Amino acid sequence: MPKRLLTLALCLTASVFAVSVGAQRGTDFSGSWVLDETQVRAAPDIPQRLVVEQPLTTTNVRGEPMPPAYLTLEVKRYLGDVVQHDLYRIGLIGGTVAGLPDRGGPAGPACGGSRYEVTWRFDFLWIYRETCSAPGAIMRRGETWRIDDLGRLVITIETREKDEAAVTQTLVYRRDKR
Repeated sequence: MPKRLLTLALCLTASVFAVSVGAQRGTDFSGSWVLDETQVRAAPDIPQRLVVEQPLTTTNVRGEPMPPAYLTLEVKRYLGDVVQHDLYRIGLIGGTVAGLPDRGGPAGPACGGSRYEVTWRFDFLWIYRETCSAPGAIMRRGETWRIDDLGRLVITIETREKDEAAVTQTLVYRRDKR
């Protein structure tokens, strides 16, 4: 039994803070962006404006020089009067796991965990989150970020709940001239 607990503890530790090894360069999405309504129909749940900050990191945590890389992405999404603020650590893969189920509880997998990933995939940034709040209640959301040939920010969002079909939405933003 103690060996099982040690193995479980090691797995939990590894899954919570698994970081990709190499520094990732990527694309700079920094700037103020407005929804291109010629490409996307405006709706209350679609941010009309984005403000993105993506600093270029040139030193590691010890202050030593490293190849320049974009390691954080800060996004402010403006939905009417509401501003959603998100900070992503690029290159981070991790998650959480639920506690052990009660011995007398119902059979089946425990839920309450999550998984996330923010990594470069070829020429786009992949932001993924999966959460499980109850057995069978799994929510998945993946976003791909890229700059198209016209200099627009294109964000494709795919969401899936439980075993439902995936819903895909593509948002196109142009640089705000203000």
